[in-house]
Amino acid sequence: MDNDLTRVQYRVLINNTHYYPSDGSFTKLGESPQNLELTINSKDIKIDDRNTLKIEFQDYFGTTDYWSTQFIGTYSGLMFKDVYGQYFSSEIGEVLQYLDFGIIIAGQTTIEHEVILKNQYGYDVKNVHLYANTANFPTGMTCEFSTSLSPFLPHSDLKLSSVLKNNEELPFFIRLKTELGATPDANGSFDIIVRADKA
Repeated sequence: MDNDLTRVQYRVLINNTHYYPSDGSFTKLGESPQNLELTINSKDIKIDDRNTLKIEFQDYFGTTDYWSTQFIGTYSGLMFKDVYGQYFSSEIGEVLQYLDFGIIIAGQTTIEHEVILKNQYGYDVKNVHLYANTANFPTGMTCEFSTSLSPFLPHSDLKLSSVLKNNEELPFFIRLKTELGATPDANGSFDIIVRADKA
């Protein structure tokens, strides 16, 4: 204990729910001041909505005080969104919605879909590389990317030479192309993958 006997313990609440420790108890008494570092999962917050983070402190004598702040919840990483701002997946790859191409007829090319890539890392990135995981594609089907719609300049992947700044959005377009005689697949799906380096 220091001279004024102020050892402290704490607990963390998110949106009035106990987060750490999860049972709602306080941590053990420790020296004051304490540095707190917690990683908060997106599953535990409201995305694109207001959240409240509250840290309650209790000293050696049982006196309680708190610190509180509000923040808008976001995913972290390079995120894919539709033109309405809805995410396709969480930062851990949990599917939130599919990019639906509908019924694809062999020998035809689908309409182009616009997808928005947003950098939500908290820092700038470079060497952005977009591509499709086509390992489960039917024979005779390809995925094409373009940075413009008119004209659509088809590429099997996109490598961006510019830096994508934090919170910057980059629209791109994607379509599927099939050959006559392409293997039918009743419920085909694929992943769009993005890689980048810290700038």
